[in-house]
Amino acid sequence: MAIEKRSHQRFVPEGLLADIKIIAAQSGVIQITQGVVMDMSYTGIRIHLLTPLSLEIGSLQIKITLTMPESGIPITINGMIKRISDDIELGCYFGNNHLENDLDPLMFECVKLVKIPR
Repeated sequence: MAIEKRSHQRFVPEGLLADIKIIAAQSGVIQITQGVVMDMSYTGIRIHLLTPLSLEIGSLQIKITLTMPESGIPITINGMIKRISDDIELGCYFGNNHLENDLDPLMFECVKLVKIPR
């Protein structure tokens, strides 16, 4: 098993949906889709898409809107797509776009969605 090198631990919020807007920097092409958050941390998020992407990875900017299930508050995260697997799973890095303190309310509510095995 590989040693975890991340400075921020990932967690899995159960059933958190994401509205996603992807913009190709070169062409300006926009694709809008939805997905389910697979895991996230203070610097990135991994999402399983409900419909496959039709864009090449190149330089893609992403805007993710999460609606918190408990409070109903929409939270928007901006970042860059780092990885796309099989056109239905994407990894996004947003560590340079947001201050850690700005993400505290999001992380607090998302951590409450984590299912703890009994």
